[in-house]
Amino acid sequence: MKKVKTIKILINCLAVVLLFSFDYVSAQIDTIQNQIKVLARPSLDSIVLRWAPVNVDAWIKGSRDGYEVDRYTLVRDGKIVNPPEKKQLAGLMKPWPEEQWERLVNQNKYAAIAAQALFGSEFELTTEGTDVFQIVNKVQENEMRFSFALYAADLSVPVSLALGLRFTDKDVRQGEKYLYRVLSIHEGDTIYGSVFQGPEEYVLPAPMDFIAEFEGSIVSLKWDQSYHRGIYTAYVVERSADGGRFMPITEDAMVTLSNEDQPESRYQYATDSLPDGNKEYAYRVRGLTPFGEIGPPTEPVSGISTATITDVPYIRSDESPDNTVINLNWEFPAVSESGLKGFEVRRSSSPKDRPITINKEIIASALRTFQDEAPEKNNYYQVVAIALSGEEFKSPIHLVQLIDSIPPLAPVGMSGKVDERGRVSFSWKPNEELDMYGYRIYRSNNPNAEFSQVTIEPIANNSFVDSINLKTLDRHIYYQVMAIDKSQNHSKLSEVLALEIPDQVPPVSPVFLPVTSNKEVVELQWLPSSSDDVKSYDIYLQKPGEQEWRKLNSVPRTKDSIISYKVTNLEEGLRVNFTVLAVDQSGLESTPATPVSAARLISAVKPPVQIAEPEIDRTAKNIRLKWNYEQNGVYKYQIYRAKENDTIRLYKTIEGTTNDFNDKELVMNSVYTYQVVAVFSSGARSAFSEKIIVNY
Repeated sequence: MKKVKTIKILINCLAVVLLFSFDYVSAQIDTIQNQIKVLARPSLDSIVLRWAPVNVDAWIKGSRDGYEVDRYTLVRDGKIVNPPEKKQLAGLMKPWPEEQWERLVNQNKYAAIAAQALFGSEFELTTEGTDVFQIVNKVQENEMRFSFALYAADLSVPVSLALGLRFTDKDVRQGEKYLYRVLSIHEGDTIYGSVFQGPEEYVLPAPMDFIAEFEGSIVSLKWDQSYHRGIYTAYVVERSADGGRFMPITEDAMVTLSNEDQPESRYQYATDSLPDGNKEYAYRVRGLTPFGEIGPPTEPVSGISTATITDVPYIRSDESPDNTVINLNWEFPAVSESGLKGFEVRRSSSPKDRPITINKEIIASALRTFQDEAPEKNNYYQVVAIALSGEEFKSPIHLVQLIDSIPPLAPVGMSGKVDERGRVSFSWKPNEELDMYGYRIYRSNNPNAEFSQVTIEPIANNSFVDSINLKTLDRHIYYQVMAIDKSQNHSKLSEVLALEIPDQVPPVSPVFLPVTSNKEVVELQWLPSSSDDVKSYDIYLQKPGEQEWRKLNSVPRTKDSIISYKVTNLEEGLRVNFTVLAVDQSGLESTPATPVSAARLISAVKPPVQIAEPEIDRTAKNIRLKWNYEQNGVYKYQIYRAKENDTIRLYKTIEGTTNDFNDKELVMNSVYTYQVVAVFSSGARSAFSEKIIVNY
């Protein structure tokens, strides 16, 4: 025979349960004078015995060496039997051999658990370690085997027989009392347990204080298990959907998990999900004994389930037969109606607004229609299912629009301004149409060009604030407004609103032309600024050695292509700097034009420079001119030279502090003619010196 397969999944689920499932094992018995705990269940014609070793060691010995059952008759018809009459009721009782379990395992899942506990090669312990840990693991494994075997025997009569833990004495008489002794004889010791019992009619009790609470599709069950400890080790919860036939709600009995020493262990609890809504169900509980007997049921407790709502309404259709009312129809599962208080219909005029309930009374849960007698042009509907608990289940938003083809009037009464920061604010008279939705704003830099929309979506107010860049040459900004109703009908554009832009762009600078001067005046000329809004030109003067510029005058703008200005009050020969800047109508000034320098010519000529005899050095190849000039204010000296018979021309210019000149650009056997002129800072000049002729 094949070894019994390991039922690991079921064992894992029940591992914790077994710690408290078998009452006489977990409690370890009040007195442990016996190594075997024996229970008896009497009836009129028989007595059933169930026993169990109280610890792992006793279980191992009993499973190996078997059990004997002896009976002692102690009382007969109310009199003591002396000496007691002994009778051996059964031969040696052992667990079945492995090959005999196969048929039972295939029919009984608890047999699979017991067989695994007896014969399985491993029992959920694979930890490797030192010898000490292996010993500990072995002890833990045996504890698990012991607990699972006794658990399976508690829940199955065939399993308790196959484990050698059950016997039925059918040779009993009314009026007699017996002492039953179960023994397991081993080398060196014998373990035993006993129970005193006689045949009599025995009635199992029904569980007490059974309560069932119905909430939605969930029922919570509760009963008092404290009265029947030692009688029932498990319970079966049964349900009836037709008021008659009861069926267990679970395949397995419910085992008591709590410790009887704890106050909260008084009650046993269970929950169940009701499959159908708006239907009456009945529940009852029965106890299960260690003998596999099932006790009488409690009185049934009934309740009506309500549907658990998982769906939302869905608006299926809408109709407006006369364009004055709207009829809505929606879908909602009929099976969920029992969980509803009813429906509400909510409406808003915009998807961003909070919907408002428009039905005066809650709509019955069986209805799926509603008529809106006062709809708006745009109606965003939402049907809400209200559960009995108050929870809301909302449909998607559904838009219904009444037919409207009449646009609103174009906005009028526009006015506004642009401030110094570029903030534009303007307003208009609000439209009087009742179905107004909002306004769109359009803007342009040119009243004759196409206007562009500046609002992303319609605005509700009859005013608008915009921001523009003031660094522009445009002098105005232009706006138009369009009105829109709730049916998305657009009005014509309003009249154009022109708003003046504060000027923050200075004009373009003028450009100087060459300066002319004579003994009387200095004449300045410049090309005008290209900016259209220039109002005038300011002329400034700076004298030699000064940092500050002094304003000379301001001349108005003209249409001339060249603007002239004559300076007449300058000191004779004084060279000064001039600049000019443009000023626009807002008072903004251009950057100054590039300065020019000029002086009024003087009328007298200064004395000529007296040149000493030149020094000629043909070896060094140079001619050196020297002079001594006593006049003050010399700005520079101009050296004029002619070679052979050429015309004398300006040759070199040197600073006024220098009083000699060394000419090295010479050709041998040539004749050179020289003259020197002194130039003063006032613009005056000396007369030409006498010619110096050098044969080189």
